[in-house]
Amino acid sequence: MTILTGSRYEGVDITPILQSDGTQRSFLHNRKITSEKDIGEDFTITDFITGEEWDSLSFQRSGKARLWWIICDINDIIDPHEKIPKGTKIKIPDQLFFASR
Repeated sequence: MTILTGSRYEGVDITPILQSDGTQRSFLHNRKITSEKDIGEDFTITDFITGEEWDSLSFQRSGKARLWWIICDINDIIDPHEKIPKGTKIKIPDQLFFASR
């Protein structure tokens, strides 16, 4: 199993599991969830606008749409397809935090 650089699973342990039929599967261990503590005070609070996409917000702030999961993590969004009410306050890390990813 290949984990891409910058993936939310980068650095997560992978355990190979040999099946009874001789095939091998990979077990991906839990990843560390990015929290407010990880970003310190380097974030902006903004109002969520209905129809916004997490990857678009990430791209606007960091130039990297693939880091959408960081915004979801620090806002305790488990399902990125969950409907977020208009005007909900969300935290978006500053560009320097994203740059370290």
